[in-house]
Amino acid sequence: MSDAILKRRMKDQEARNQGRANARVPREDISAPVDLTALKVLTEGDATFHSELVGSFMTSGASILGAIQRALDSGDAKAVERAAHSLKGASASMQAPEVSAAAARLEEAARSGIDAALPELATTLRAELTRAIDYLSRQERLSKPPHDGT
Repeated sequence: MSDAILKRRMKDQEARNQGRANARVPREDISAPVDLTALKVLTEGDATFHSELVGSFMTSGASILGAIQRALDSGDAKAVERAAHSLKGASASMQAPEVSAAAARLEEAARSGIDAALPELATTLRAELTRAIDYLSRQERLSKPPHDGT
């Protein structure tokens, strides 16, 4: 499924969920970097859509981190701000609040011209994104039925 179709489907789903009462259910594991319960509500339990969304997030997250690093290396705070903004939205949609918060802090620092803080904030963002991606990868593996070798 193309990224454009995936994004459109996700926006449509978010719009439907906004009208539901109690769409935000209590998190089962507050220490988890991704709220799987809320993500399941967002995807309406559609395992295929869920997997496509997770895969897209993993790919785009890594790509955006690369863009942030290149922007930092070249001293382009505006590009850091744009990339962080993009990751902030993607991670919020993926129900990864710590990633979204770290991206928001990096975005704000880049917008405010606090260049000295950018490398440390980018490192924090990388750590939070890695934590979320690792968690999602584990969950994807656990949700697959075991292969019996036949």
